[in-house]
Amino acid sequence: AEGTPITTYCADKDLPVAERVRLFRQVCSALHYAHQRLVLHRDLKPGNVIVLADGQVKVLDFGIAQIVQAGTLTADTRTVLHPLSFACASPEQLRGEPLALTSDIYSLGTLLYEVLTGVNPQYRPDVSMDEALRLVLEVEPPRPSSISPSIPRDLDAVTLKALAKDPGDRYQSVSEFDADLARWSEGRPVTAVPPRPWYVFTRFARR
Repeated sequence: AEGTPITTYCADKDLPVAERVRLFRQVCSALHYAHQRLVLHRDLKPGNVIVLADGQVKVLDFGIAQIVQAGTLTADTRTVLHPLSFACASPEQLRGEPLALTSDIYSLGTLLYEVLTGVNPQYRPDVSMDEALRLVLEVEPPRPSSISPSIPRDLDAVTLKALAKDPGDRYQSVSEFDADLARWSEGRPVTAVPPRPWYVFTRFARR
């Protein structure tokens, strides 16, 4: 299919944050369909997510996808660490560990971060491989709003939850991730933010 990588599309059209999130939720829908069938993509990156001329988003290249058995992949799940794949790989993927569907959640988080800010949260072309690995495995990325002030703090929380280093701290399914994006779109409290009374009250007051 011919189209434009989603990150390039958002940047070229200078889309508002809400429109970027709307497009990204189409990615969630496609990946949710795959995950329901226990298909782990393993190579989610801007070049594999394109926007067609009619505004529809397509997820491409399931060439290294695998079927998850009993919750995790037990075979060697490492991929060739070329820069684009490295930029979106989960910590456990780079360590060559068994993968669960939450590995794709992390890659989705890197994609959302780049859709929102135009910056990849973990790849720097000017650092050594050791430093690049340290960034992925140990260093928390800055809040998206520190790069693009138009991004609301709730979206900071949603994005960084998807990018948690520990798989258990991430969203446990694409539908859970997408549901928080829907809550943000509707002005409701997101689960990525602790439900303190004042936070919940202000979100409902805004609505």
